[in-house]
Amino acid sequence: MFSHKELLGLMGKQIVVHQELRREQTRDGSGYNTSYWNTKDIKPRTGWIVGIRWVLEGYTVPGSRSFSMYEEYDEPYFVETGRVKCLLVSFWATETPVHVPVNGFNAPERFSFIPEPYCSSAPSVEERQQMSEFMKEEVKNIPRDKKGRFASYED
Repeated sequence: MFSHKELLGLMGKQIVVHQELRREQTRDGSGYNTSYWNTKDIKPRTGWIVGIRWVLEGYTVPGSRSFSMYEEYDEPYFVETGRVKCLLVSFWATETPVHVPVNGFNAPERFSFIPEPYCSSAPSVEERQQMSEFMKEEVKNIPRDKKGRFASYED
C-alpha cells in the first residue's frame, strides 16, 4: 500500500495497469439506488498517472417525489457508506482517464520494462545524428519536378 505522499511522487510517471475500478449500481423498485465500485482485471497497459481521487460508495434516498403544492417536498439525497482511494490513469492524451485501485498497478521501481509502444528511452544524440544523415540521403533520391517539388511516382 502506498502513502498519499508516495502517490503524489508518482504523478506524471508511467505505470503498468492490471486492474481497473468500475462503478456499478443496483436499483430497487422504490427508488433506492446503491452505488459501489468493483475491481476488474484487465490486460496490462501502460499509462500515465494524472490524478488521485477518493470515490464514494453509498445509496440514494429518493425523497418524497411529491410535486403537489399541498404536500411537503423532501429532496433526494445521497448517503455515503464508504470511500475507495484510486488513481486516475490516462493511456493517451486524448482518452478519458480510468480509475485504478491503489494496488492495481506496478510502480516504476517494481518492473523492468515498459511494453511498447510507450517506451520511455529516447535515442542518444549519436543515434539521432545518424538517423538524420540517413534521412537526408534518402530524400536526395526522391524524384523532383522542374520547380524542385517532389514528383509523384506516377509521372
